[in-house]
Amino acid sequence: PDSDKSHRSRHAGMVELVYEAKELTTSFRDTLQDLLKYIWNEGTNVGLQEMACHPSAGPLLMLSLRVLTYAYCPKKQDWQQKSLNEEKDNFRLGIVEPQPKFGLDSPAHNLVKRILLLDVDDKVGDVIYGLSGEPRGSHVLETLMHISADEVHSQIFYKGGFNASLTEYVEHDVSNFVVQALLSTIRSKDQAELLLKGVEKLVTNGYVVNPSNRRIGILWRATELAAKFRIHQESLLKAIRIGCGLT
Repeated sequence: PDSDKSHRSRHAGMVELVYEAKELTTSFRDTLQDLLKYIWNEGTNVGLQEMACHPSAGPLLMLSLRVLTYAYCPKKQDWQQKSLNEEKDNFRLGIVEPQPKFGLDSPAHNLVKRILLLDVDDKVGDVIYGLSGEPRGSHVLETLMHISADEVHSQIFYKGGFNASLTEYVEHDVSNFVVQALLSTIRSKDQAELLLKGVEKLVTNGYVVNPSNRRIGILWRATELAAKFRIHQESLLKAIRIGCGLT
């Protein structure tokens, strides 16, 4: 590193080099397209799901999805301005910072369709369920929850059976983190209502608030969701009191 940059960490320097390489747009785009062609043409649908659960290929898929999302993000300027306007208020509420969402029929959306088998109604639920319980696959699923278009996020929510099988998801040592990501990324008030009702039951019976179960993150995210949509705040507080044996 240069002498005037020697105080920076190695990781920071690596990130800086990535940004400085933005001028090589054509080369980068060609490389990305070659990589995606390999993923799409060489791998079958089953192969993509295996890649999502692989310790090396899983992060590659996540990175590819994010790059595609940022590169083809619709109305990028509008999203950036909205993000700036909401950033301060959301930070005060503890709400996760919004991220760009890919558009329908975009390259990222087409890749997601193949990973989750979204067009195969009798398999998509099993795929989402399987990924949610796998240490690496769950990270891919969490990434999708953050960057998916609203319509795709709804598919993940309903076809994954998160409302009907919430207890099973929360009790699992891996999939409970997927539930936390879901609570952080819910897009509609109706979906928030469904999830919060389910979480309140798990708070009331003491499971979520019991320190030995290590599920306090569920309560934290549920509280953020209640604050975001301004719903279930009193009922969630009541559930906490009952779960903690204070009433």
